[in-house]
Amino acid sequence: MSNNEVSISSLNDSFDRNADSKNENKSKNRKKSTFGANPIKSLKFNFKNKYFLFFSLFVLFAGACLLIYFSLFSKNTFTKNPLVEKKVKVSNPTGTSKNSPLESTNSKEFPNPTNGIYLTKDKYKDVTSRKPIAIMINNHVDARPQAGISQADVVYEIVAEGGISRLLAVFHSQIPDRVMSIRSARKYFIQIAAEYWPIYAHWGIAYRPDYEKNLNQTEFDKLLAEGAAETDPRADARSYIDEIAIPVANTDTTPSIYQHDQSLIDQGVAIEHTGYVQFNKIYDAFKQYYPEPSWSDYQPFDSWEFKDEKIDNTSSIYQPVTTIDYNFWDFPGFETTWTYDPDTNSYIREQGGVITTDRGNSEKVLVKNVIIQKTTETKLGDKKGHLLYDVIGSGDATIYLDGVKIPAKWSKTVARERTKFTDLNRNPIKFNRGLFWIAILPDYSNVTEK
Repeated sequence: MSNNEVSISSLNDSFDRNADSKNENKSKNRKKSTFGANPIKSLKFNFKNKYFLFFSLFVLFAGACLLIYFSLFSKNTFTKNPLVEKKVKVSNPTGTSKNSPLESTNSKEFPNPTNGIYLTKDKYKDVTSRKPIAIMINNHVDARPQAGISQADVVYEIVAEGGISRLLAVFHSQIPDRVMSIRSARKYFIQIAAEYWPIYAHWGIAYRPDYEKNLNQTEFDKLLAEGAAETDPRADARSYIDEIAIPVANTDTTPSIYQHDQSLIDQGVAIEHTGYVQFNKIYDAFKQYYPEPSWSDYQPFDSWEFKDEKIDNTSSIYQPVTTIDYNFWDFPGFETTWTYDPDTNSYIREQGGVITTDRGNSEKVLVKNVIIQKTTETKLGDKKGHLLYDVIGSGDATIYLDGVKIPAKWSKTVARERTKFTDLNRNPIKFNRGLFWIAILPDYSNVTEK
């Protein structure tokens, strides 16, 4: 259960500051009536007069003390001095469900639209009341292990530049406390994220600098031909975000939730690999920048098809495969192996010879569906080394689940449309419910299987 910290201020009490002066006046009036007519006679006190005098003196004394107290202290204590704020933890109704561990349920009535897992009625209501969050995650060797990825619903992996892959993780059913390390946006990642109608989170972005935009077309084309342009216009992710109107939670819109992990910096890790986001605060921070409910409200998207029964890989028409190997550009540290674990009916990932775990909870990342999606890669030749991957279009794919291999096709016609995966007969693939990992590889990549 997620708790948010709020400030509760004590309120000033209301004081009737005229009350004491009224009592004082009443006492004075009583004194006049007692001593006014005959001073000598008044010296003959009876018991009642004596009691009344003592009472009057007490009231006068108490009233004077209170009057002095308020005149000396009330203005400073109750008006000018700042009120002491008492910070307490309170339950946030909108944050309770999304941050709680997933509860098991026997009901099949409420599947998660993102990855098909069955949810309780309350959890389903929560999930379908808010947008998923798609966030850019660093996959440099020095940034591993990442925090939060075991709680993602879907993870995409594609090369950003120079053979170094980057992750796009989609969170919907679970929202971890922290996700790290965060990196910058690329256009083709945005094209993928858009199919979830999400909040898109990133730290930095590929963009064209103003001085290049101010060049005429001839001047810029010459600069581009010489390889001297900072960013090819086709890779301008900032302009693309504006074009498709995808809401963002980044260091410009929600800066308070982005931090650097000082402990990693102290260990000598480069600062670009230490950025994290306080993920459990992302919805509240986002709403401060985008207060209109339409920006945060869930918008239905097409769900993939799911199954509940495991494929029998001993009698299946599909080829049994227990290990999958590939690399991104043959770059050291990015050699990837997937190993099927029949006990959990899931796949364990190794990259650079290290099993993929979650920094946040030290758990192995167990994946229910591994997809290799082949597409065209274009090297743009600008100074930043930007790339393009044709994730809008169609091509070949291979699905690995239940210890078998399913040859498949993928297609996506526009950014906002969910990518479709079908078998070779154009029937929709029925996936396992749980975490997806989709590796998008250049169509020239080699994949080996055992």
